[in-house]
Amino acid sequence: MLDYEFSPEAELEVLAIERWWQAEGDDPSLFRRELEHAITHLLEFPDAGSIYETKDSRRQVRRILLPKSGQWVYYTVDRTRQLLRIHTLEGTLRERQPNL
Repeated sequence: MLDYEFSPEAELEVLAIERWWQAEGDDPSLFRRELEHAITHLLEFPDAGSIYETKDSRRQVRRILLPKSGQWVYYTVDRTRQLLRIHTLEGTLRERQPNL
């Protein structure tokens, strides 16, 4: 079974999103629950996310949507190391491309 980790950037984004949901959201724990559910799903089905085209052709970036909290989770899978790495999260309303 795969293990997972967050990049330092993703860790900061998770904290910022959680703070926003705790201060402004109707359901303060919604984002955390949705993220945990997505990670559990991805650990079992790592190819579940759609492929996201990047300039770096050395790695295949995928993304999965957290529909209720409106966040895209961008990740890669290193099958040799059995590791799912979450690189960044981006809100669906942002017009800029993620930094991958």
